[in-house]
Amino acid sequence: MIDTAEYVVSTDGDDSNDGSESAPLATVHEAVSRVEAGESIYIHGGEYQYENGTPVEIETSGSEADPITISGDPNDRPRLQWEGGSSEWEITGGLHFLEDAAPEHWVVENLEISECSSVAIRSHTGGNFTFRNLDLHDNGNSGIHISDGENVEIRNVASYNNHDPATGGEDADGIVLSGVNNGRIVDCECYNNSDDGVDLWTSTNIVIRDTVCYDNGYDSNGDGNGIKSANTDSGGGNTFIRCVTYGNSTKGFRFYSPEGDTLINCTAYNNDGYGIAGAFGGDHEVYNCLSYGNNGGEETLHDGVTSESNLWDLDSTDPGFVSTDRSDSDFLRLRDDSPAIDAGRPLEAVDYSGDAPDLGAYEYGTSENSDDTDSSEWGPVGVYYHDGTGFVEMTIKST
Repeated sequence: MIDTAEYVVSTDGDDSNDGSESAPLATVHEAVSRVEAGESIYIHGGEYQYENGTPVEIETSGSEADPITISGDPNDRPRLQWEGGSSEWEITGGLHFLEDAAPEHWVVENLEISECSSVAIRSHTGGNFTFRNLDLHDNGNSGIHISDGENVEIRNVASYNNHDPATGGEDADGIVLSGVNNGRIVDCECYNNSDDGVDLWTSTNIVIRDTVCYDNGYDSNGDGNGIKSANTDSGGGNTFIRCVTYGNSTKGFRFYSPEGDTLINCTAYNNDGYGIAGAFGGDHEVYNCLSYGNNGGEETLHDGVTSESNLWDLDSTDPGFVSTDRSDSDFLRLRDDSPAIDAGRPLEAVDYSGDAPDLGAYEYGTSENSDDTDSSEWGPVGVYYHDGTGFVEMTIKST
């Protein structure tokens, strides 16, 4: 990576340098101001401390063939840190893709961003982004907030402890895709954010897979949903596969968009409201899901929601978890006598090891669920899964 990067940033660099490995720059700001399509920025490990009011402002676009990459050292992830506080929507730190320029085709990876007084990564109108291997925490608003763009992939991102006290916690989500068309959120973890874990406000055709959201929602105005796809006027057609929510202050999964959303093999546990809540809107579908121990009830699904092969469809309502202790490696895993084993419907979107899929996010006898595909091709709105080469329409097999 160092050998091929056009611009190198180091804690002992100088912004008057040429940005080579032997003469690195001091700030990400300077590197971003110089980079062009097809070029890359490499950031050495260490702490980079910036004052509020000095966000990294991004205007340049890459292209599909020549994206622009910002990459930290994967073995010594650099930390970009601002002064903290909360300025609500005034962008005073973090990475800011400027609205008027609408930058596109960027890859951002291997970074820690903390203590911005607003959003850690913010874009309005840009798209074709990949964000991966990021640690976003203790910011004054959401970890990632992308609005009105398309084709966004977020993978292996932890977004936590984000809080906007200026509005009583109303807006600080782990990840927000607002009005985004086509996207994937894979292998992410969002927790202890003052609003929601993941919010897909008015977004369409987003696939969330193998993502865990817990302990979200606090302060006077925090919504507290684990994963939400909600707006009565637009959006939906989103799919959640093998996701887990627990300990959120209201609902685990909440969806009421006009274009139907689909839940497949998801687990909701010990949320303060309902585990799974699907209301009016489009033709929502819920398959092979497991909801248990939620204080408001396991599920509330309005007329018109298709619900098949879920835990509440069985005679037994106890899924038979090995452990409900978060510190255990078997947390929310199924015992060998669980009624949820082989109780699901075979679906093209999920692999399974027995005669049929188990219920919930964790297949019995497997250590983890994985999805190593990328978003090289984007599909139309509907119930689709990615088979590694492109989006394929999901079919329900007869049982």
